[in-house]
Amino acid sequence: MKRSSGYISAIAALGKSWTMLALTKALEEQGVGVKKLARCHGAALNIGGGTADAFLHKNENGGFSQDKCCLVLEEVCTLDTRLLQALAKRKRMGVQFICLGCPNQHLPIGNSFQGIDVQPDYEASSRLKTLCDGNRLHLTESKRSGEGSLWDYYSSIAIGGHRFTW
Repeated sequence: MKRSSGYISAIAALGKSWTMLALTKALEEQGVGVKKLARCHGAALNIGGGTADAFLHKNENGGFSQDKCCLVLEEVCTLDTRLLQALAKRKRMGVQFICLGCPNQHLPIGNSFQGIDVQPDYEASSRLKTLCDGNRLHLTESKRSGEGSLWDYYSSIAIGGHRFTW
């Protein structure tokens, strides 16, 4: 497996977390230290990790003891600019990133950088592209069975769905 970073994007229930778990298992089998982070406690529990704030508080200067390391950022679009900036500094330390996100996710509340309100388009941001080495996997097909009419409706109003107009 090539040591590069990547961004996995999709609307809810298309397999972002399942894909991430498969990738992190393969990385751990190769001796890579993996830390899974999210903005809130609920998302952190879902991926078996911790919050980005707690990680940064405990690990000001890196956070890894191995030479090879990977940070997984769940729902990257919910991370405010301050957190993303602090985590992105680890890219220069050789840290690999796996970012997961949904373009329909709510943006961070109170997001500002140096006192200026920021509402970035994470999907198109150069920071995310740099963090993920320009690699993106966009999932579009539900692998769940029996989703039915509710799934059809939800996916049709999501960004890119056939009912989505802006």
